[in-house]
Amino acid sequence: MLPWSTVSEQLTASRNYWIISTRPDGKPHAAPVWGLWLNETFYFSTDPTSRKGRNIAASPEIVMHLESGDDVVILEGALVKVTDADELTRFADAYDAKYEFRPDVTDPAGA
Repeated sequence: MLPWSTVSEQLTASRNYWIISTRPDGKPHAAPVWGLWLNETFYFSTDPTSRKGRNIAASPEIVMHLESGDDVVILEGALVKVTDADELTRFADAYDAKYEFRPDVTDPAGA
């Protein structure tokens, strides 16, 4: 087991994260996403009409892991949709700083 501080550092430094959700027929679906580790919480956005967006709407339980097979970090849990305007703004600010791309958090399809 890694110290939590090491896990947190890896989650913060990562550029790409893999999200595994479940299709309606029970089959797994894996997709890479850009995301953020902020205040001990993982944030990412997806189009609600995408395969992962539809999967998450039907069943919010996911697995998230980092790219490396050597420095393994895997998180499991249920997603919660963020609707608080201040939290969405903090997400967009941090996302823009990390990826030089600002999601439109006023557009549900774009955030």
